[in-house]
Amino acid sequence: MKIYRNFKKYHLEVPTFIDYTFRTEDGQDWYETVLKELDNGLLKIAFESDSLIRTCGYDATGLYPENRSVTSIEEKDIPEGFTANGEWMFDGEKIVPRIIPHEESVAKASERKAYYITVATNAINPL
Repeated sequence: MKIYRNFKKYHLEVPTFIDYTFRTEDGQDWYETVLKELDNGLLKIAFESDSLIRTCGYDATGLYPENRSVTSIEEKDIPEGFTANGEWMFDGEKIVPRIIPHEESVAKASERKAYYITVATNAINPL
């Protein structure tokens, strides 16, 4: 498995149909090299420096790699229920569930509580 690391946006000196490209930290060009190498029928994932998977797809042209790293994943290595919804990470070898910090869980629960209190209040007020 090859990992294309840390894509950065570069503006082209002589624009063609695009005026920028992306390059990995070791200089590989997204359009000239990487897309060809990723045309392998496997799932592609794009993850950030914190390993959080932000986007995925079987067609790499649908990924936006800026400030992300990209790799391909074998079908057998895709966990059941996987989606790029912020709940999965790439550990350098495989996709793993994200461990949600306690503070984040508390914040989500507080938001949910406030929402349901508002819904209940709006339902009760007319009575």
